[in-house]
Amino acid sequence: MANTVKTIQEKVLDQISKLGDRVESSVVDMMVDKELNRRTPALVQGLEKLTEFEAEYKKTDKPDVITRDRDGKEISSGYSAKKLEEIKKAGERVSKLEKAIEKAFEHGDLKDLNQLLQQGGKDKKESEAEATGEAS
Repeated sequence: MANTVKTIQEKVLDQISKLGDRVESSVVDMMVDKELNRRTPALVQGLEKLTEFEAEYKKTDKPDVITRDRDGKEISSGYSAKKLEEIKKAGERVSKLEKAIEKAFEHGDLKDLNQLLQQGGKDKKESEAEATGEAS
């Protein structure tokens, strides 16, 4: 029995001396998982916000000036200056968020995405205007 214990102890010591590669691999895996867990929530939140902004853009991109004939039949439709500005801003929100998401996916840089998400997807200028109650 003592011989078996000695053999087991020797095998354990031998295996421990060979742990270098396994430890290295485990450390790499843990660091990769940590980075994955850091990026994933922001990207999911960004994609959800993008879906919301795209729907808002589609909803906004409708003519608000309608010309009708005497019978009430629509002759033409168009956009007021105010409506065109709303459409432009909605499009810019979508574009900025798309660029931030791409940057996060391709380069791992979450700075722009996190900043937009903290501001509700609006850029700094829009957020400041809302905070002060100014219309842009």
